[in-house]
Amino acid sequence: MTATQTTVTNDPAAHKILRAAHEGGYRFPTGFAGFAADLTYADDTQSVHGSVTLRSPRQIELNLPDTTDDVREWVTRELASMAGHRWPRSYEEGDGRWTLTLAGEDHGGALIQLHDDPFGSFYRVRDGHIIQVTRNTSPLRFSILVLSHTTAPDGRALPATFVVSYWQSSPNRLIRTEAYVDDFTEVDGVMLPSRREVTTSDDQGVTRRELVLRSHRLFS
Repeated sequence: MTATQTTVTNDPAAHKILRAAHEGGYRFPTGFAGFAADLTYADDTQSVHGSVTLRSPRQIELNLPDTTDDVREWVTRELASMAGHRWPRSYEEGDGRWTLTLAGEDHGGALIQLHDDPFGSFYRVRDGHIIQVTRNTSPLRFSILVLSHTTAPDGRALPATFVVSYWQSSPNRLIRTEAYVDDFTEVDGVMLPSRREVTTSDDQGVTRRELVLRSHRLFS
């Protein structure tokens, strides 16, 4: 080992905090097979109707005629994100894989550093919730700040409003912010996404997009 190398020891206290936040966040039940729903997409220039069949975050069949490929790609990406963050996965399959340390703890919460994940991530956990996630996806760095949660009937939490900020690495400058509002509906005991509104601010101005899901049907 050279003088510049250091050994990072996995901190059980950091894992305890992050595990509790993971277990307190809502996920679909084990064996969840997906759902179908009617869908409406709207922005400042159009409103179009269609449907979606979602069997996993990577198995999404979108029927949204009368619009552009860019819109269909955006809708598919947002649906994959909403499903992916709720998909059933154990702590050990997720962040429990990494070497964690407590980078600080104050009135803002516990700051947890992930040392061997591919994105150099930091989490801030407060009151049992992950309220901030920062990742480096060079040449961009982004930070998600959760502003409020919705509570599921079983007491677990779902992020309801959050802001994602993106920075360019060189030169270091804020290039975009996205403000999210998410709504959910309970279908046969499962909390499913029912609405996502995204307001994007960048050098081009302000753009608002909305995705609404109705008439959900669960797959068995």
